[in-house]
Amino acid sequence: MRSQTTKALAETPTTSLEQALLNGWLELWYQPKIELRALTDCGAEALIRARHPKLGIVLPANFMPQAGAPILTPLSKFVMKQATADWKQYFVDLTSPLKLAVNIPLSVIVAPGFIDLARSSLPNDWRFPGLIIEAREGEIVEDLELAHEIITQLKLYNISLSVDDFGSAYSSFSRLRELSVVEPKIDGGFVQNCSSDESKQTLCRCIVDLAHRFEALTCAEGVENPDDLRTLISIGCDMAQGFLFAQPQTAPSLRATLVDQATHQDSPAGAREQPQSSSAMTAR
Repeated sequence: MRSQTTKALAETPTTSLEQALLNGWLELWYQPKIELRALTDCGAEALIRARHPKLGIVLPANFMPQAGAPILTPLSKFVMKQATADWKQYFVDLTSPLKLAVNIPLSVIVAPGFIDLARSSLPNDWRFPGLIIEAREGEIVEDLELAHEIITQLKLYNISLSVDDFGSAYSSFSRLRELSVVEPKIDGGFVQNCSSDESKQTLCRCIVDLAHRFEALTCAEGVENPDDLRTLISIGCDMAQGFLFAQPQTAPSLRATLVDQATHQDSPAGAREQPQSSSAMTAR
């Protein structure tokens, strides 16, 4: 009976972001981003986790507050500083530069002091390839003029903006040029089953074509099966991430994986082996 109770607790862990910040339970896990022409690792997205002393690893769905909550500001500061600290500790000496992406709410990005925070967080190292900040499309399209102003300032410090869940707000299709983003991330709802769903495939192709017209790269989210991957490659998508390649993992684990791949580059360009689909589903 006790083991069943423990299992149930582990399946529905709860804590609060306030507790996690105060007690130092937060950490960043990383999901690789894959360059699709060579199937090689080109970056990683940082995703928040809480390591609770009793509950174990707690996913963000069980402790993140609603959008606009004031505590998202100290959380964003933690994310910026931790991501760059992880880069300096685990990724600085890799053969191929690994560009990290962090998720920051637009409300925090446009707040006074964020530009200085971002600038002071970056490593003073010539090997640093820059940072990508991901913000949700729905937030950006609400005030494109302000977003464009902040994007322009961030570019001065080698920080670029990526639009997360791109395509979920249809008005953004016609305004892609105004966003000045480095990569629209194609919403996972469009990516999944795009190989068999003609309308989804058309939407993915439209986003890729528009992005390339404005010299932007595209990244597909939520890639989970080989058929969808082949479709994304055929329509010219630049990058992808999802469980087909890897689940989010700790920085030491990702480093070990990348180092191991670098020492076994028997295939051309050090390409990955054909990715295997994972049945394990983990929330962002």
